[in-house]
Amino acid sequence: MKKAALIAIVLLASGLTLLFLIEEPAPDFTGADAYGQNFTLSEQRGTVVILNFMFTTCKACEQEIEVLKDIRGVHSESDLVIVSISVSLSDNNEILRTFRESKGANWTFLMDPGGVTDSYGVRSVPHMFVIDGSGRIASSHADVLGAEGVSSLIDNARSQVDPIVMIILSVALIGVSLGILFYLGYTKRDMIKERLVGGSGES
Repeated sequence: MKKAALIAIVLLASGLTLLFLIEEPAPDFTGADAYGQNFTLSEQRGTVVILNFMFTTCKACEQEIEVLKDIRGVHSESDLVIVSISVSLSDNNEILRTFRESKGANWTFLMDPGGVTDSYGVRSVPHMFVIDGSGRIASSHADVLGAEGVSSLIDNARSQVDPIVMIILSVALIGVSLGILFYLGYTKRDMIKERLVGGSGES
């Protein structure tokens, strides 16, 4: 009985832990890119997305752009979406277009459409967020990260379990554990009742 109770407690803890690990969806946003084309984050579900917060006169940001160019050379647009978001009021669409074309960076560039930088809690740049296919933040990294490190973050995002599956598994574990505990409690109640009845009969 003690073994069954221990198993139930482990299952309950596992289920609660899985629920705790389910991340909130990444803050959604819609904005027009440097060429006037609308981009909506939530429309990218099913694909890993890199959000690269930057600005055009940031030297470290330029280094990260070069890293992202290496990453883009390995992953197609259908396989990986990259979006660079300028956080500087000194930038504008014309500057972003010139910057993008001079760097040969063939992905989406846009100005912060309003509040996106704050909603992601960005305090310095460059700052990269990798969002998994279910639309949740899989990882966040401030400062420049090499191509190998970025590839590792992408692989990690792809290995994330779908939150719906995690919820189902969590509920199943919690349900089974509560069922075991209820059964043990019910059985023990009968044993206690028998002892009390037996004890009162002896007296």
